[in-house]
Amino acid sequence: MAVVVAILVMLLAGMAAFATDFGLAYARKRQLQTASDGAALAAAKTLADAATPGLSCATVVSTAMTSARASAVAYAAANAPADATLATGPAPSGWSGDAGVAIRCNPTGNAEVRVQEVGSSPSVFGGIFGVSDYQLSRDATAAMGPATAVTGLRPFAVCSAAVDQLLAYDASHPGDAQLIDLNKVFQGSTSVATPCGSAPGNWGTLDFDGGSNPAGDTTLWTDVGYNLSIDLGSTLQIFFAGDPGFPSANGGQCTTTDGCVQTVKLAGALNDILDRPSVLPVFDVVSGSGSNSTYRVVGFIGLRLCGWKIGNQSGTGANTFYNLPSCYDSSNPNVALPTSNGSNVNAFQVRVDRFIPIGELSSYCGLTGNPSVICEDSPRVTQLIN
Repeated sequence: MAVVVAILVMLLAGMAAFATDFGLAYARKRQLQTASDGAALAAAKTLADAATPGLSCATVVSTAMTSARASAVAYAAANAPADATLATGPAPSGWSGDAGVAIRCNPTGNAEVRVQEVGSSPSVFGGIFGVSDYQLSRDATAAMGPATAVTGLRPFAVCSAAVDQLLAYDASHPGDAQLIDLNKVFQGSTSVATPCGSAPGNWGTLDFDGGSNPAGDTTLWTDVGYNLSIDLGSTLQIFFAGDPGFPSANGGQCTTTDGCVQTVKLAGALNDILDRPSVLPVFDVVSGSGSNSTYRVVGFIGLRLCGWKIGNQSGTGANTFYNLPSCYDSSNPNVALPTSNGSNVNAFQVRVDRFIPIGELSSYCGLTGNPSVICEDSPRVTQLIN
C-alpha cells in the first residue's frame, strides 16, 4: 500500500509541476502575443503616416521601412517579457527585412508588417523530471490599407447632374474655372424638380451629425470640414439630412474654441478656404422637405474654391490666412460670380480636381499612386489580420 501511495504522490507531484509550468508558459506566450500584436500595429501606423496621397505602396515601404522597423522594435522592447527578443534569420519569401520584422506589399497593394517574438518559459518544477525550459514563439501580422471612411467634407451638396456638366467641361478645358449654382433645389411656392429631385425649403446644405445643427456648425464645417470620419461601409451610397434654408453670410459665428482656425462667421470661413482644396458631397436624389429632407450621396468631388457669393456678400481674393494667391478667374465673364444681390442668387467659382464615386474611394485612394484632394483627408486603415 505504501508503494502505491508513493507512486500516486509522485504522479500527482509531476502533474502539479507540469500544470504549473504550462500555466507559466501560457502566460508568457500571451505576453509575447500582445507584444507582437502591438509591435506590428505600431509599424503599420508608421507606414500609414508616411502614406501621403500619390505614393505607391512600394514607395511607402521603401521610404518608411527603417522608421517602421524602429517603431516595432521599440514597442516590442517595452512590452515583451524581459528575456524575449525579436526572431533572427531571413525574412519569409516575398518579404523585406528579417524574421523579426518583415514588411511587404501584398497582391492587393496594401502594406503588411509581420512581427515575430521568441522567448522561453522556465521549467520551474519540470526540471526535476528532466524537462528543460520551454521555447516560445508568437507572431502577428498587421495591414495598412486604403480609406474605408471619408472625413473633412464641406456641408454643401452638389447635384450629380451638375457634376456631370462640370466634369465634361473640365475634360475639354482642364483646370479652367467654372460656376456651381447654390440656389434652392426648388423655385417659387411650388416645388420644381431638379435633375436630382426636389425638397421644399432646402438649399443643398447638409446636416452631418443629425443634431440641431445651429448656424455655427455650418460655419465650422465650412472652415475646417466635418471632423469625424464617415464610414462608407460596404454600400455605394450614404444618406444625410438636409438643413432647411441657407445660412446667412453674416451668421453662424465660430471661434477657435469651437474648432475654427480663427473666429469667423460663414463669410470668413468661406474666405479661409479660398484657393484651397475642398471636398463636397455629390447627391443624385433628394426627397422630403425642410428638416425632414434626405440627400442620397453617391460620391465626392474635389475642387478648389476660387470665389463665392451668398446674398449680398462675396469673396474672390487671395487667401490671407494661409497666404495663398487667388485662383479666381476675372477674365471670363461666363464664370464671373453673379452681381445681383438677391437671396436666390448664390454661387461658387471653382476649379475641379476630380469626382470619385463612393464605391471607388477605397481603390482610388489606396496605395496606388493616385493623387487627389479627395484622398488627402481620407484616413488609412491599420488592423491586425493574423
